[in-house]
Amino acid sequence: MVTAVVDPPERSVELWTMATCIYCRGSTGPFTREHVVQEAFGKFQNALVIRDAVCHEYNQEFGRTIDLNLSRSSVEGLDRYRFGVKEPAEIEKFKYDAVSLRTKNAGDFADARFEQRADASGKKLVARLLPGVAIHRKNGEGFVHLTEAQIADGTWLQNLELDWRRGIKVYGGKDAEERIRAVLRGQGVVPTQWRPLVPPQDGEVTVEQEFEVTPQMQKAFAKIAFNYLAYCEGPEYALLGEFDGIRRFIRYGERPTSSLPPVISHPGLPFSKIDAGKVVLQDGEKRPVVHFVSLRSNAEHNVVGAITLFAFMTHRVMLAEAFPGRLPAPRAHLYNIAMKRVGELGLSPG
Repeated sequence: MVTAVVDPPERSVELWTMATCIYCRGSTGPFTREHVVQEAFGKFQNALVIRDAVCHEYNQEFGRTIDLNLSRSSVEGLDRYRFGVKEPAEIEKFKYDAVSLRTKNAGDFADARFEQRADASGKKLVARLLPGVAIHRKNGEGFVHLTEAQIADGTWLQNLELDWRRGIKVYGGKDAEERIRAVLRGQGVVPTQWRPLVPPQDGEVTVEQEFEVTPQMQKAFAKIAFNYLAYCEGPEYALLGEFDGIRRFIRYGERPTSSLPPVISHPGLPFSKIDAGKVVLQDGEKRPVVHFVSLRSNAEHNVVGAITLFAFMTHRVMLAEAFPGRLPAPRAHLYNIAMKRVGELGLSPG
């Protein structure tokens, strides 16, 4: 930015040099603020933002695609409702495409699917059994659970593992059960008797979480890391050709021509101790309720970003492999969700 003095002398105007979008490398604008970690994961004092680095077109494109997918389909997106970033009543917007809640109890409920929903007050999350069908295995004990949608498409009839004549149970409430039975009758499934699921003796079921990190989510995590690179080193640095591989991965999903994958996700955390706002999980584990972003380089001159949301797991992003120029200084920021503040952490090189 440069400042020019004009008449009258006491007034001045700001003349901005032409910005260039770090994603499309165009400079037509307009340019908007871009949050390093999207606001869907919380609003914070001192939130990290980059300015005049992402054009409005790509800001909107990412917002309705990979950002939306991360916030409404990932396990970290589900944590938004668990840890108070979003109201429980808003969980109806969440899509269980890549997250599955299943019970592992013995008996009829084994492998049945649940979803977290708001209770009648809209202030508390509860696990709700999804309407579905339990069909007896042909050559084994127990049932295979199918959702209402899986029954409706009819492909389950070709599953040689299932034999509804040995036993079939419909559940999910009166209205849902009537719908499912009507679909089954249309498929020629007419058992002599409908039976309910038998709950466990203690009346409780344990729900476990299964999830996947999809390619769309990988692109969203890579975007956070690339935004952080631009925040730490400036947009001009992020525009260097050495970052074209990760740039194209974020835009198009193309894997860079490098020996390592662009995003590696694992359950460990990139820090050893964080005391802020720990919560105790059902299994007794303590987890700090924080987001964490970092930027480092290693002995191989690889430029690597790391992201963890709600301290759930780490997503390492290979921003550039064997970088030939000036390596970025190690940096890290912590988003304290309880205090709604962002602060920089001290990192040692290496």
